[in-house]
Amino acid sequence: MRKLTPFLSVFAFCLMIFQVNAQQLNRCGTMEYLAKQLAADPEMEARIAANEEMTKEFERQTVGMRTSNVVITIPVVFHVLYKTAGQNISDNRIYDQLLTMNKDYALLNADTGNIPSVFRPMAANTNIQFCLAHTDTNGNYTSGIIRKSVTANGYDPLSNDNVKFSALGGDDIWDRTKYLNIWICNFSGASLGIIGISQFPGGASTTDGCVVLYGTVGGETYHGTTPSYNLGRTLTHEIGHWLNLRHIWADDGGGCTSDDYVADTPKQSDANYGCPNFPHVSCTNGPNGDMFMNYMDYGDDNCLNMFSAGQGNRMTAALNGPRLSIKSSTRCDDLTAVSNPSGQIPVSIFPNPSTGEFVISSLMTDPGDVNVKVSNLLGEIVFSQEYKNVPYVVQKIDLSNRVNGIYIVEVRTPKGSSTGKLVLSK
Repeated sequence: MRKLTPFLSVFAFCLMIFQVNAQQLNRCGTMEYLAKQLAADPEMEARIAANEEMTKEFERQTVGMRTSNVVITIPVVFHVLYKTAGQNISDNRIYDQLLTMNKDYALLNADTGNIPSVFRPMAANTNIQFCLAHTDTNGNYTSGIIRKSVTANGYDPLSNDNVKFSALGGDDIWDRTKYLNIWICNFSGASLGIIGISQFPGGASTTDGCVVLYGTVGGETYHGTTPSYNLGRTLTHEIGHWLNLRHIWADDGGGCTSDDYVADTPKQSDANYGCPNFPHVSCTNGPNGDMFMNYMDYGDDNCLNMFSAGQGNRMTAALNGPRLSIKSSTRCDDLTAVSNPSGQIPVSIFPNPSTGEFVISSLMTDPGDVNVKVSNLLGEIVFSQEYKNVPYVVQKIDLSNRVNGIYIVEVRTPKGSSTGKLVLSK
């Protein structure tokens, strides 16, 4: 056997430690967090069971139907808790994270071409989008990003909820019926090696939301700093839990007996890490094997690229059940009525700001004729479309060939009109 020099011995040892630490990195601690919550709150199990019955009934009532004809937009507030400059991540990384979430949930992510052909028919636009809240709990303007310098080296959400309480060195939750709260921080203690934790529907109102490691936040342009998990898919995954999705292997410890409650996701024996080769077969789940590219698995960020239609329906069920109140939140509708205020129509724009593509959605109380017009600040019309006798409008507008700046959108119906701005920032 060839002997290693002292330098090579140290290098080999360091490499071994690095590999062990990389293997120990765990995408998600949500199920461990759920177990802790159930132990502390015995009534939570009954609430989760009731939510599951509500979900099953929703799925029964909507079998064979498109469960969401309009896009549901969820206002988000990011709580950035930092001790070092590196932990105080840039606005650009947060904007890119939001864009990643919106692309992933709309099946507009650039890597959909990597979905194996046998699974492409299951891949779905969930009709769920996210926007930065523009109004705080007191009705004042907010950027949707709260920054707070803290003394804690890190937080341990598996052991306590300190990150979610100002009195304990964290930052208080905003009203969960109006906002999705996301805490961005460093992890410590029992949570070391975990990069994301969420609360399922049915948990306490004071702790509801997602907590993610600061290094995971980012997207295709402004990457995070955590190797293999730097493209924003950690929050895509954790929000799935917040909307009542389980891990795709159902956390049964390799037994192939449990189910994630979604019919179109194949059973699999355990979590997949890295980038498995297709097909990766487990649980005798047929020649196609595991849907390891699903966001609710544990693969590297650049190897996850889809939700299934069944998962989309389950999340829609949550937004028509235990998460119903957030559907009517207006905390990021930056359109205001300019005529007939009593007949103002609700309109959402996302992502906003955007690097090119925007989606405008509007739901009317009664079907009618709708006109959507977009113009620049010089009054030049860059988009115009009329829709006849429709109950809703979901329109994608591509401004990628236009110059950066502010554009004005106007939506008119016989009962009223709304105007607002699009911010193009490429």
